[in-house]
Amino acid sequence: MDYNYEALGPERFQKLVQALLVAEYPDTQCLPVRQSDGGRDAFGPDPASPSPGFIVYQVKFFGTPHDKSERDAISALIASDKEHIVKLAERGATRYHIITNVPGTGHPDRGSVDRANTALSELLSIPYTVWWRDDLDRRLDNQHSIKWSYPDILRAPDILPLLLKTPNTQDHLEASARKIMGYIGTQFNTDSELKFKQVELSRKLTDLFVDLPIRKKRTRDARARAHPTRLDYHRDVQMHIEDDSTDEAQTPLAAEFWLQMTLSDRVYRFVLEGAPGQGKSTVTQFICQVYRLRLLNKSGGLQRLDSKHRTGPIRVPFRLDLRDFALWLGGRHPFDASVECGVSSGQHRSLENFIAMQVSWFSGTSQITADECIQVLQHAHSVIVLDGFDEVAEISTRTTLVDEICGAAARFDAQDISVQIIITSRPAAFASSPGFPEDEWIHLELIDLKPPTILTYKDKWVEAQDLDKQETDMVSRTLKAKLEQPHLRDLARNPMQLSILLHLIHVQGAALPEKRTTLYEEYMKLFLNREAEKSSIVRDQRELILSIHGVLAWCLHTRAE
Repeated sequence: MDYNYEALGPERFQKLVQALLVAEYPDTQCLPVRQSDGGRDAFGPDPASPSPGFIVYQVKFFGTPHDKSERDAISALIASDKEHIVKLAERGATRYHIITNVPGTGHPDRGSVDRANTALSELLSIPYTVWWRDDLDRRLDNQHSIKWSYPDILRAPDILPLLLKTPNTQDHLEASARKIMGYIGTQFNTDSELKFKQVELSRKLTDLFVDLPIRKKRTRDARARAHPTRLDYHRDVQMHIEDDSTDEAQTPLAAEFWLQMTLSDRVYRFVLEGAPGQGKSTVTQFICQVYRLRLLNKSGGLQRLDSKHRTGPIRVPFRLDLRDFALWLGGRHPFDASVECGVSSGQHRSLENFIAMQVSWFSGTSQITADECIQVLQHAHSVIVLDGFDEVAEISTRTTLVDEICGAAARFDAQDISVQIIITSRPAAFASSPGFPEDEWIHLELIDLKPPTILTYKDKWVEAQDLDKQETDMVSRTLKAKLEQPHLRDLARNPMQLSILLHLIHVQGAALPEKRTTLYEEYMKLFLNREAEKSSIVRDQRELILSIHGVLAWCLHTRAE
């Protein structure tokens, strides 16, 4: 098939070519992009040379490769690189390869292939080769792992079945992939908007999202400290999530961290912790939504994303609510109380079976079995997000969830399935609370928003509210003034709190309460309105909860004084 190399741009095209070279010639040395390279983008040993020598690879990318002038430019580039090539030959280069996204023409003597060969033979004293677009296409056809890393080059709208189509797969695997695509389409629509109706906020998730800073959580588990190698993760990934960086620009960001993680990184098990409203669910929702945009080939939505969010490898996303999984494990259908939980006798209530049930329910097609899902996972790279571990209240149910999820992770490892699992949770309230082993799961935590992120979110918020210039200026001035006050600055530390503060500024303007008690009461009112939608305890016991908070606040305040 034909591939859309132009979607990559020059830098990522060079990286794709380097990936192809390493796949074909494992000893190839790849050079960094955007650096002075002396006429070489990669080089490797030349086994055909009688004396020690090396092959040089030079990548030439063109934004409009089908223009006749671009084909002519190949010959001109050869001439311009002659000085570099002569120096490389003096240093031991025995062959020279030019690799380009320009399609060659095959007319005898007058076609671009023959004309480039003639130009090369006249200019170079060492053997040469030009890999034209067709040469790249044929090399890429069977490099399925590379296509997973650079899915932008696929033009077809049914990307997932295409990625899964290998010489050894059968038609039923493609049929299973199409069922999963139906599920992905439904989930895309469900998760497309970020809603916080208590502050009158409703906007496309990808438009309002700001990436959140994370760090590696300090472990309490002595086994994890004593045996860090059991985590079996790539050293570069470990480096990127170490404790707080003194350089704000170097602080890792959650969505970018996961979306840019290479498929070769053996990092599969994560727990992401954050306080209420800190954005842990939104981060994972955004990650899944980016993968869905790419799989569904939603070019309009992709163009609005930051390049760091849309250019990494691709994974098939499954986003599950752990409250639904807990209900299902207890024998109840999580989506329709009138429907019997469809697990036959002898069939284990496992994570794999729950995924199959959810895909069947939301795909709008015929049933898909757990075995069919596993077959897709074995040929794909995927991510399973398990959201809301803290929202499962019963301790015994939490213990069951931990056992089932850890069991599924062990089965995925045993089958060498590339499945990344991300669990979201609030920090455990009690040391003895059931949780995921710190020596087997990487625990990350969201940290407070930095001032640049606060301002970026403010800009997106005012745009989502469709405020005019006068209102926008008022919100910006008021927020800047309020952030200079420590007790108000503390109320902008996470996205939910910042949304509430911006809402109060917009509604009350200069009349925004200055005194802490009055302002905090406004915060608690909106916060509990949000929590009441998620918890029957908050709905039924609101006055009691407010009274308890009042007593605790009074105790803390008097002790502080």
